[in-house]
Amino acid sequence: MNCDKCEKNHICCKDYGVTLSKEEAERIEYKKIVPLTENGLILGYVFAIKKKDGSCVYLKNNRCEIYDKRPNACRRFNCDDRI
Repeated sequence: MNCDKCEKNHICCKDYGVTLSKEEAERIEYKKIVPLTENGLILGYVFAIKKKDGSCVYLKNNRCEIYDKRPNACRRFNCDDRI
């Protein structure tokens, strides 16, 4: 997907959380540990990219600041399947 021609208003960076592998979490600065829960029980924890005002902290002026180094979840995201 070419994000330069995004017609979906960058929903991938705004509406969805990005979980990280252990290796990605070690190299990505802005991360948080999020509890993984089911029915109120904590099953474990995952790493995720932080959000600010509802958007990924790396989204600046509708551009991804880490596009070349973005996590696999971002690389695999298909906007066409979401709308």
